Amino acid sequence: MATSPAAQSDTSSRPGCKGLEDDASGDEEDSQSTVDTLGGGRSSEAAGDEDSQAAAVAAYLEPYYGCLVEDSGSWCEGGSLPVARLRVRIHTEMGGHTVYLVECALTHLGGEESAISWSTTQRLRYLRRHFHDHIKRELGEEYHKIFSATPFAHRMGPPGTTGRLHAWFQTLAACMTAGLLRPSLVADVLRSLQAPAVNKRAAATAAAVMTPSNSARTPESKAASAPDCDPDGI
Repeated sequence: MATSPAAQSDTSSRPGCKGLEDDASGDEEDSQSTVDTLGGGRSSEAAGDEDSQAAAVAAYLEPYYGCLVEDSGSWCEGGSLPVARLRVRIHTEMGGHTVYLVECALTHLGGEESAISWSTTQRLRYLRRHFHDHIKRELGEEYHKIFSATPFAHRMGPPGTTGRLHAWFQTLAACMTAGLLRPSLVADVLRSLQAPAVNKRAAATAAAVMTPSNSARTPESKAASAPDCDPDGI
């Protein structure tokens, strides 16, 4: 049987098809608007998280660094950071494992308060994971420029490990003193070193002595994450 011309006509000519197309277009627009709204919400939430992180970093470092933290990524201008000292001079056996004693101190230049000093004893695997691996990942390409002369200790703790650790931590302390590490990374270092709680009164004295301005200086440039740590610990 031959098909009538009406049956062969395009479906768009039928009543109501144009309305269906308009409805579909409207659905797409609604969906896009919903996506935009959700995206905007995520951006606001991310900004709020960054502000909260910056506030948390400043609150944690305040007893040690006074009011020198501009935000989680930069220090304030106008004041001197405390002199950091990190030494690894002895190791011993504990629980069947070799552990290394890290002596730590933060000294405020020109302040009346005494230096904050403490020590922590850790295994080589802890020092590698929480210091070498973390700092190398955060600094990216800058890591090799800073630590090339003082490579980290080899795995398995061969002879000379204590000396290599001492030299590496000396470089780390110099970076902290010079402001080459952003505040959030310094906070990570102090937590991993198990820095003790500090009297708030001493922190207030340090803040009064340093009196920073409102301008900020940015430490190391952000680099892409470095690859996994090298077998030789560099």
